[in-house]
Amino acid sequence: MAWSIEHSAGFEDDLRLLRKRFRKVAEDIHDEFKNGPPNGWAIPGFKELLWKARIPSTDLQKGKSHGFRVIYYWDKESPNSCCLGACYFKGDTEDLPIAQVRELFVKVKAVVDRLKAELEKKKKAAEEKPAEDKDPGL
Repeated sequence: MAWSIEHSAGFEDDLRLLRKRFRKVAEDIHDEFKNGPPNGWAIPGFKELLWKARIPSTDLQKGKSHGFRVIYYWDKESPNSCCLGACYFKGDTEDLPIAQVRELFVKVKAVVDRLKAELEKKKKAAEEKPAEDKDPGL
């Protein structure tokens, strides 16, 4: 199964703000996530569902420790997809406040749950369709 990356509305807002100062931020993040989740670490208290990764900045020509941070939802039970929830420049913010991380988790989990429900609906429709196409006269 192919690797898929979803974006939350909050991530898109963060990216839009960062793009004003860092032209290549979207490409930097995409490059790190294109083949699967990057080497990140689970954020404590979220049952290894919310992760944080360090992303280098090609605009600044600095490594991961001085680049961007991306918080994303990734479930090891369904390892072929993730949902990017927030991104920020480490020079602006060391860490997000825990209240903001909790709020982010709720929003990203809602996106993931919606996508799972849509996928299940498509699977059911695909399973039911061949039965409808059969000719009852045969």
